[in-house]
Parts: sequence; structure tokens; C-alpha cells
Amino acid sequence: MQRNIEVSSTLLNTGQPVCSVHWHRVPAERLFIGKPASSVLPLVPLLFSLCGKAQSLAAMLVLDQAILADMLAEVRLEAIRETVFRFSVDWPKLRGFIPANLAEFRTFSELTDWKTWCEQHWFGMPVHEWAGLGEAGWLSWIQSGATPIANDARCLFGQVMPIPKLWPWQSAAHLVEAINPSLWTATTLPAGLDASALSIEQREVHGLLHEGRIPLARWLSRMVRLARMLTLTEPHASVARLERDGQPPINVAMVETARGYLLHLAASNEAGVVETYQVIPPTAWHAHPEGVIYNAVMSCLLGNAFDWQQQVTLIDPCTGFELATPPKNSAGTMEERQIHA
Repeated sequence: MQRNIEVSSTLLNTGQPVCSVHWHRVPAERLFIGKPASSVLPLVPLLFSLCGKAQSLAAMLVLDQAILADMLAEVRLEAIRETVFRFSVDWPKLRGFIPANLAEFRTFSELTDWKTWCEQHWFGMPVHEWAGLGEAGWLSWIQSGATPIANDARCLFGQVMPIPKLWPWQSAAHLVEAINPSLWTATTLPAGLDASALSIEQREVHGLLHEGRIPLARWLSRMVRLARMLTLTEPHASVARLERDGQPPINVAMVETARGYLLHLAASNEAGVVETYQVIPPTAWHAHPEGVIYNAVMSCLLGNAFDWQQQVTLIDPCTGFELATPPKNSAGTMEERQIHA
């Protein structure tokens, strides 16, 4: 369960505006403590509707439960659906365009439905051909305005921002070797870490990253991720065990979702009863008080509400947000205005 990301600004005595980011997440997974795995799994999709399939897969992995044969395919389809929804509805609304008709998408039940639609309306070519264009080819595709969505991305070409700290771990095992997850809490997460699709596809957009063209790299990384999933690339899912002296080991599950890397951490006793459980969604990294949303908004702090909304949407498109922006009023001073998205 989660609430909206809150982004606000205040004026220092010097007249300099500063940004603050807050995200209050209700740790609903506390309900799992004291229950056996068989009782936990049915609760997961009820408590976590956002990326529900990925949440269920992470819970199965972290609780040492058998994975259903089609679970990865369901997670992939969920990520495709979320990506298309966000690009078809939220992004056009933000840009002042008419959003897509969701009624059409509700009739889609198979991967081929989504693939055909994306090829016709977005890529303008077979998706495997688009995926093979590479970074230079994708930039040419955008610059030529080959499709309406490609044309719309041209607004991001000139935007330059500091390069974020990208997610460095390729698997749960790599993560466990590098850091002690048992010490993580909502307030001790590494500041500024990017867990979004940009980190997942960082090698594919390395040129844009090197040039600091971060907003365009974020947009393109989501399109690249979509193309990969439409061509049957399975989302990453792995689990690793962190041994502890005198205590049950902690299992760490890592699953790719539409908005980035999702983590579940859990420890059970010898009877199989859950003793600790923690969910760390991508938004926990992004909405850290000194995280990537904070850094992105600070980079355009003197901009308007649209600039702020655009940056938050590019980083974490699946979570709602509230902005209190400081546009200059007629007297040249800053006034706050509340915006809901």
C-alpha cells in the first residue's frame, strides 16, 4: 500500500528555492509476520495492486515457494501493459494531448495483441527491426518523427541533467555480495540510487548518459525495455540468501517491473513461519529525500509545474504524485500552488 509522492519547495532566507521530496509508504507486508508462506501468498495481490504479478513472483521467490510455469510470462505481460498505459494516457495528458482510448486495450489478452498495436502505432515497423536499430538508429527514428510518439519525444532532445547513480547489481546474488540488505530501512537506503528502467537498459543508452541527456535516456530506455519484452525477453527474477549468525537467513528476491527493480526480503523460522518481511519497491529509491526525483527537480527548480511533472513522470511513471510548485507571481516573489497527478 502506498500514497502519492509529495514534491514541494520552500524559500530560504536568502531567497533561494529548495526542493523536498517525501513518500509515505504503509508497510503492509507487516501483516505477513507470524504467518506461514501458504497464508502469505494469497494476501500479496490483495495488498499490492501495483505490479501485482511481479509482487507475487517476488514473494514466491523469497519464501522458497515453487514458481508457476507461466509466472514470468505474466510478469512480462503486466510490464508491457503498464508501459503502454503510461505512454498512452499519462504522458499525452502531461503534454496536453488527447490520451488513448483505454477501451481498446481492455480487449487485449495475448502478447500478440500488444505487439501488433505497438508496431502499428508506435514503432512503425516490426518490433524486432526497431530493437536492432541501436542507439544511433533510435535517435534518428525520434528526430525524423517516424511515428507520433517518436515525434513527441523530440521535446526532450535539449534537456541535460547530472548523471544519476545507476543501479549496479545484476542479480540478487550480486546485491547480497555487495551490501547487507538486513540493515536497510526506509531511512537508510543509499541516497540518489536510480532503480528505474534507465538502470536496466543503461548499456543501450550509454551515449545519452555520457552526454548527460538524462530525460531522453529515460524515455528511450522505457521504449527499449518494451521492445525487449515484446520480443519475448523475460524480465529478470532471482533470489539469494544472506546467512546470519544465530538467526534465520534472509532471502533477497529481485524482480524487474515496469518502473524498475523490486526487492522482497524475508526470513522464516524452522517451522516456515515468517519472522521478518520487507518490500522495497523502486519508488523507495526514487522518492528518497536525496534521491533521483529530488536531484531531477533541483535541476529544474526555477522551471514551471510542467517541468517538475515531466521529470517525476519519466523517473517513476506508475506512482501518483503531488507537487507544490513555486512559480513567480506578479510581484516577482514565489507562491505555492498545489497540483495533483
